[in-house]
Amino acid sequence: MRILTITIPEAEERRELFTKDYPSGLGDFRFFVGKGKGDVVPPCWWVSKRTHWALVENYIAIFELFGSEDLLIFEDDCTFVSGFLEKYNDFMNNVPEDADLIYLGILNRKPPVPLRNGIIQATDGLYSHAIIYKRDYIPFLLKCLKAPFWIGTHGYDERLAFLQYHSLLKAYAPEEPLCGQRAGYSFITENERPAFLHTGDRKP
Repeated sequence: MRILTITIPEAEERRELFTKDYPSGLGDFRFFVGKGKGDVVPPCWWVSKRTHWALVENYIAIFELFGSEDLLIFEDDCTFVSGFLEKYNDFMNNVPEDADLIYLGILNRKPPVPLRNGIIQATDGLYSHAIIYKRDYIPFLLKCLKAPFWIGTHGYDERLAFLQYHSLLKAYAPEEPLCGQRAGYSFITENERPAFLHTGDRKP
């Protein structure tokens, strides 16, 4: 499985913090330096912020380059729960084999389906800071990301939630998050945001 961390050129501090926090026992990762809002021209049907489209375009680029592999993609403001590696391995040993996406932390807008061993199936869940994408699902996801039928704010994670809600995506997650998102400036919403899915002291 290839491990990538999506970032943009101006997020140097976030890359430094992510590298410091990253649990090295998970395997080597590389940064994918994508486009910012000034580097993209959204299509005519896009009604949301240019920053949201830049993120979508960056994911499209990753999937087109590496979509023949399973991918674990972090966003550069991701944080890790204490004891991450042990909890991650236990979680992965119990995730159903029919997963399309595996979230390492999710915020449920609608009640998920509880399964066994602290695993849930998402029905309308947000946040894309740590997700495993199964290669067999990536071609369909790419097709969806390029389609002009989205509603709402067009956020990348909201697109994934849309697919969950309409039973076009089978997504699993731990009941207790393994990853969270660091407080700080968001290059997507363009404001300061608090930490969410708090993960404690972030020691691997």
